[in-house]
Amino acid sequence: MRAVIGNNLPPLSSLSQLDTPIFGQGAQAWALRPPINRYVTMDAFFDPYQLTVSQFNTDLRFQEGTNWYFEVGQRYTKDGNRVRRGDIWNPISFNEVFAPTKEIQFVTMGGGVRTPWGWTFGAKAYYDVKQGRSPELDVVALYQNPCKCWSLGLHYIKFPDREQYGFMLNFTGVGGVGNAEAVLMRTLLNPLVYGERGLPWPAPGGPYGLPPQVSETTGTRPAVQVGR
Repeated sequence: MRAVIGNNLPPLSSLSQLDTPIFGQGAQAWALRPPINRYVTMDAFFDPYQLTVSQFNTDLRFQEGTNWYFEVGQRYTKDGNRVRRGDIWNPISFNEVFAPTKEIQFVTMGGGVRTPWGWTFGAKAYYDVKQGRSPELDVVALYQNPCKCWSLGLHYIKFPDREQYGFMLNFTGVGGVGNAEAVLMRTLLNPLVYGERGLPWPAPGGPYGLPPQVSETTGTRPAVQVGR
């Protein structure tokens, strides 16, 4: 079960104003700023055999158009056996239908910001309430050149026992290399770059993105949709 609650106000600025950087000299030209929308997303998994909720997740997001967003949340998973998917290359695994899982109580905090220099940054941190430590920290960055003919993605992942680095290079309409962490980058940056041209991961509209949606009467973009 999934529920989303939000105000999703229409933007107040024109299209040209929304494309203005939020930092530097260009920021002084802003007459109006897009509203800060607020969303609450809740996910719950009900176990019909135990008649209890086995998982419950919530997220609260504040977002100003495609300029920035900030999000806090929690993750809870009840301890017990979980259904394990079988491996078609190991028929014996289909007999192992349950896997023991410990109770999970996480709090999360993340966000993203777009800069006027073509860079978009995102990060997310997890904190294990029961263990009293952070099991994971994710940091990503995406550079898009002015014509969005190519893009470069960087990522850094920190675990308690190791660290990971990686990159992705994409040429619009041609393809790219290094897509191992595309899902992570898409999760953290999609609220800000959804449907844009030349993204290094599969997106609506293909490599050339979605056509710009501008209101015929007001000349403004529609409000950002939650759940991206």
